[in-house]
Amino acid sequence: SARWYVRELQWRNDGRTKLLIGVYDDTYTGPANAPLFASRRFSVLYRGPADLSGKLYDPSKLASP
Repeated sequence: SARWYVRELQWRNDGRTKLLIGVYDDTYTGPANAPLFASRRFSVLYRGPADLSGKLYDPSKLASP
């Protein structure tokens, strides 16, 4: 299994920026030298303005899996 945190900064045509922070929780199957995805789940942690004044979703995902 693995956990991947991602941050995506989006620039809009009107000049505003949006920020998306999320986490992928993956499980794998097969040998370690050639793993295959068994499952992948994405959870949004934050979505909103780049100044972090938006909503924080599910802060429990900030802990270890």
